[in-house]
Amino acid sequence: MTKANQSGRDADPRRTIPLNSARWRKLRAYILNESPMCEHCMARGILTPATDVDHISGDPSDNSMANLQSLCHSCHSIKTARDHGKSVAMGCDLNGMPLDPSHPWYRRSDAVLAGQQAIERQKSRGADGDRPPALSFFNADC
Repeated sequence: MTKANQSGRDADPRRTIPLNSARWRKLRAYILNESPMCEHCMARGILTPATDVDHISGDPSDNSMANLQSLCHSCHSIKTARDHGKSVAMGCDLNGMPLDPSHPWYRRSDAVLAGQQAIERQKSRGADGDRPPALSFFNADC
């Protein structure tokens, strides 16, 4: 296929290895053999066989081992869409929790952060020797 006739992913002028070449097929097979499970799913505790090889940086000219990862087709589609600026909904797990780690439910609210900071201040005061007042039911005079 000549450059003028290329379409889709092969039309990207940054791609140094055409996706339909024997070189890419060998590299893809090597990556999938080294890491046969989807890396994004494994990070969420789910075991899913990988089917696609993804350029982590999004740069198709960087075919270094550090820039290639094994993904299932679903995770690869989601990542590619996000790389191109699209908003993607991932759905929920069996407990109703969002699968997307960047979902707002996983962001800590200001109230939660303020509470955690107050607890940390109390812990640090205790370590400095400032103790809270003794409770009356622990009076040693009884």
